[in-house]
This record gives sequence, C-alpha cells and structure tokens, in this order.
Amino acid sequence: LAQRRTLEYLQEELPVHLLKCFGHKRFRLGISTLFRTLQYPKLNKQLSYVLLDVLVQKLLPMEEEL
Repeated sequence: LAQRRTLEYLQEELPVHLLKCFGHKRFRLGISTLFRTLQYPKLNKQLSYVLLDVLVQKLLPMEEEL
C-alpha cells in the first residue's frame, strides 16, 4: 500500500514540463522503473556512497585541482 501511494504521489506531483517533454506514457513508465530500481537496499547503499563521494569532492577539492 505504501509503495503504491508513493508511486502515485511521484506520478502526480513531479513537474508538468517533464510530462510534456517525455509524453504521458513514457513518463509514467520511467517513474515506475525508477521507483522499482530504488527498492534494492544494496543498490541504494552504493548510490549513497557514490553521491557522498561526489559531494565531498565538490566541497573539499584536492589542492592540485584548485
């Protein structure tokens, strides 16, 4: 029930211009695929590590990159 409500919320609340760019059917399919992909805890953990690494590199660049 919670997954269905979350999926419905994402499909209804994301910006309308995305819907216009991709078309209604492709937009809903993409949201469904993204939602299903984010249901894997190991992938979420790896994704969070990658995003954290990118954030740290942006906030604290190495001296040779300055």
